[in-house]
Amino acid sequence: MVVVARHDAEKLKYEQTKPAVPEELWAPKRHHQSEFTECRGGADEPTRWIYVSKNVRAQIILKDISRHTKKGRRLRRIARIAKAYEDSHRAAWEKIDYFPTYHASRAAAKDYIAAATELLQHEPVTIQGVEIIAAVVAFLPRAMVASGFTDKWYSPTGELGAHLAGALLRIKGGGAA
Repeated sequence: MVVVARHDAEKLKYEQTKPAVPEELWAPKRHHQSEFTECRGGADEPTRWIYVSKNVRAQIILKDISRHTKKGRRLRRIARIAKAYEDSHRAAWEKIDYFPTYHASRAAAKDYIAAATELLQHEPVTIQGVEIIAAVVAFLPRAMVASGFTDKWYSPTGELGAHLAGALLRIKGGGAA
């Protein structure tokens, strides 16, 4: 799955070039889950709330917050910083070849999963056949992640593993069905 490896390389390149979130954009607790913010975070960073320029500007207009007040000046400053950050964030995504490889990776992974599921239709009769199924099962979790599946979704890995174990026992003469 060369496509999945290329996608992982592009994602790593993005992680290395993405801009840092300016401190001013991290929302204080009183603004968590408010109309100003959206959630950010991931596997390697904690979930936090960040101001979004479009949301801040919309609230300035909706609530008619004057530019002559301290709150109005602060919100307009946050909106400018957020816009600059969002533009640099978007530029980092466009600079790398992430989205084409992302879509190709998902399509290839889904094809791989379909082929792996189709293996359940065939009974290996040699040790080489069992090795082929074992190789497919070994890569299947990575293909599941690349295709967008999570461990909560259906996974043919368990069925292929049982199929593999049964075939191995039959070939070795263990007599298991």
